[in-house]
Formats: sequence, C-alpha cells, structure tokens
Amino acid sequence: MNALRLRPRRSMTRWLLCAALLGLAWTAPAQAEDDDDFETGWVGVRLGMWYRPEVRLEGLVSGKALGFGPNVPGTSFNAERDLGVTQNVESDFFFDQGVGEAEVFFDSEWISLSLEVVAPHTYRGSRVLQRTINFNGRTFTAGVALKTKLQQFTGGAQIKLNVLNNRIVAVSPLIGVRVLGIDWELESSVLGQPALRGDTSDISSPLQFGGFQVLPYPELGLEVKVGLRKYFEVDAKLAGFYLDFFGVRGGAIEAELGATLYPVSNLGIRLAYRYYAVDFEARKSGASSNFFEFDLEFLGPSLSVVVRF
Repeated sequence: MNALRLRPRRSMTRWLLCAALLGLAWTAPAQAEDDDDFETGWVGVRLGMWYRPEVRLEGLVSGKALGFGPNVPGTSFNAERDLGVTQNVESDFFFDQGVGEAEVFFDSEWISLSLEVVAPHTYRGSRVLQRTINFNGRTFTAGVALKTKLQQFTGGAQIKLNVLNNRIVAVSPLIGVRVLGIDWELESSVLGQPALRGDTSDISSPLQFGGFQVLPYPELGLEVKVGLRKYFEVDAKLAGFYLDFFGVRGGAIEAELGATLYPVSNLGIRLAYRYYAVDFEARKSGASSNFFEFDLEFLGPSLSVVVRF
C-alpha cells in the first residue's frame, strides 16, 4: 500500500519537472531574444548647446613690462567684482547666449571612446577701476575705464572601461586627457594717450593655439548610467585630477548629471547640467612669485541631440 501511495507522488513530481523544463525551454529563447534586442555597439555624434554657462574667475597674471625688464608681480582680481564681467556669453558657434558643443563616440560592450569639444566662447566686462591692477606686466591704474575680454574653450578625449553594461545599468571607470584654452585681455584708454593692453596671448609658452594658451591635463573618473536604457537612461559622471610638478600645481573637476530619451533607437534627446572647475598656479624657473594663477568655474544646463548607428 505504501508503494502504491508513493507512485502518484512520484508521477506528479515527474510531471512538475517536465513542466518546469518545458517552461525553461520556452523562456530561454525569449530571454536570449531580449538580450539580443539590447544593442551595446554604437558609433555616433552628439551636437548640442551649453546654455548661458555662468562663469566665476579669480586670478592673477604676472609678466614683464613691455616684454622685457624685471618681472612685475600680478595683482589678484575677481572678474565680476573688479573687472565688471557679466554673465552674458558670446559665441560664434551657436545661438545668442548658447555655446556650441560636439562629441564623437564609439561604444562597444566592453570599451567606449569619445572625443568632445566646447567651442570658444567669450565674456566681456567694462568698469572704472577702483584699485590699481597689474596684469601681464601692464599696470592699469585706479580711475581708468577698463574693458575686459575673457575667451576660452575646452576639449578632451576619454576611454571608458565598461565593467558592467546591460539593459539596466552601466558602470564605467574612465581615463582621459583634457585641454583648457584661455585668451584673456584687459584694455584701458586715456584721452590723449595710446591704449594700454595686457593679453595672455603675449605670454611665451610651449603650448599655444592661435591666441590661446593651452593647458593640457590628465583625468580619472567614473560614469554610471541607469534606466530602461533602450528607451531612457539617467547618467552621472565625475572626473578630475591633481598634479604638482615642473612648477605647475593645480587640479580640475568635472561633474555632470544628465538624462537621455530615445524615441527611436538611432535618435536621442539629452538634457544635462554640468559643473566644470579648474584651479591652476604656475611659476617660471627661478621666479619668487606665481607667474599666473587662476580659479575658474563654469556651470549651466545643456541640451543636445544624439544620432547613432
């Protein structure tokens, strides 16, 4: 009797196992199809606008009067308070109050590469000086009318290692190199006298591009993406560095939080907010004071279109 009672139970167990195996047989292709449906390999471009990035600048620039003679120590200045620089940004590469930006990228399951640039953009100011300021060897005395032009661009290349990359989340440590280009100019005019101009483009340095002084530096960071990534993803990136060698000391940090919507697989719309800060100081060999020093910050929203294939 006990054997007869066990048979139905064994038979039921066999049917349950068969049903489970059939279920796995049906679901496995569906899961594989879902995995194949999420594409990790893309080549594309992102074109956008950084809208009215706010600028904050404190710095000093030393130099030789008229290009020769003893070094004239620079005077610390605040761009807004001392020079009257406003938050109205100008750029020849986008609409009024917007700065053009572009990125070319290649994504694969394990590695992602990107090249990006923020176009040259300018902030201007005008003010009657309340105190005397030395800038690149020129002395602008208190009481004169001063005009200021601050122009800069940024660019960089990054390699990301996708240690985790699926339909829900991606985690990518990154390494890269970034450049900051600056061209800052102060100019005053007094009736009956020639204009006095101090310009960072007059500084002799190993890296120049046009009128820009170019400062390259490495960066390390991390990027995380989360969402139903085929349709929508939120991303956060934090990168930076610190260095101290050959008379140059400083650091930089870039933080960005964004969201991208993909109405179709090849087209995305991205909204982000970016904070970018650079703090540099440098001395010439044998100099007793800093040759230049600045603390520069930008922050603001960006809107861009992503096209990928």
